[in-house]
Amino acid sequence: MLGYYVSWGSTVCILRDYSGIKVKGDQVNSDSRWILQGRGAQVFLSFVRGHIGIYGNERADWLAKEATKLIDFIPMTVPKSFYKSVFKKLVISQWSNLYQSSHNAKSTKEFFPSIHGLVKASHFVSNFRITQFVTGHGNFKAYLKRFNLSRTDLCSCSSGEIQDVNHLILSCSKFTPARCLLISSLKKNNLVWPPSFSTLVQNETCFASFCEFIDSIFPHII
Repeated sequence: MLGYYVSWGSTVCILRDYSGIKVKGDQVNSDSRWILQGRGAQVFLSFVRGHIGIYGNERADWLAKEATKLIDFIPMTVPKSFYKSVFKKLVISQWSNLYQSSHNAKSTKEFFPSIHGLVKASHFVSNFRITQFVTGHGNFKAYLKRFNLSRTDLCSCSSGEIQDVNHLILSCSKFTPARCLLISSLKKNNLVWPPSFSTLVQNETCFASFCEFIDSIFPHII
């Protein structure tokens, strides 16, 4: 091991070569003199043989060997998209748990049995009319009667059935022509009638036909 001591006024610098590369003393001496030239420094060279029991040298060798056992660690910056994905999954999971455990939203759960179905239905865009059908909270006699806004909850058609979302979509005789168009659209997509309500909103083509059905009957419900 080759070391050299540099006396610089009142400052003493000690430099060591731990690379294990054999360097001739004359070369180091020449380089040092060239580097320190003009600074009034005096250079004294000395040679310290390795592996002769000097604590500092032995300690340095041991640490170098231990370092080779370390697992390489390369710092990596995680993109924001990763965090967004993780947080989104967490929020959806918690939302789904609350949705499933709730005793409310019974009508909505017929259209969206799970939150994951709602999230995947990117085509689903609600509006004033669609919201009333999906939630069951709207201009229907069954709902209005609950708040004494209607004298009866029965539909004005001849069936004598309660006028709720199920009745309007599946059986109300007042809207048979509009329903036939909806049924025809479903059959073109190889879907049977009556469908599950989730099919009406989670299938993009069916949802478009369902929206047309709602728009055509909504002004004439009451």
